[in-house]
Amino acid sequence: MELQRLKKIVTAALITWSFLAVGLSAAWSLRTPAVQTLRIPTESLYLEVGDTVHLPVEGTTVDGSPASAKALEQLELCWHADFDDGAAVIHATGALHACRPGLGNVWVESRDGRLSARPITVYIQ
Repeated sequence: MELQRLKKIVTAALITWSFLAVGLSAAWSLRTPAVQTLRIPTESLYLEVGDTVHLPVEGTTVDGSPASAKALEQLELCWHADFDDGAAVIHATGALHACRPGLGNVWVESRDGRLSARPITVYIQ
């Protein structure tokens, strides 16, 4: 009798832990990516209003480490004349979305077309 009760407790504990593991795994895969700041030299940004250009796959984070190649892959730039601070909206994988004056963030788009939830701030040097 005591052995069966112990088996039930162990089985319940294993089921609980397996649900917890699946939940944590799902939560980890849905987490938002870390914010990465890129520094882009102005000499690579000679643009006119409405221009779209492919930037080179180069850049560094604020701390000086190389920027993620995945985040910089096939970046395009949408430029507006009324940006006060020279910021621009950049999207990964070639898709441009809602370029609005004054917005100075980069949104990384996943291969399935969803934009990441957190921006990457761009500083134009």
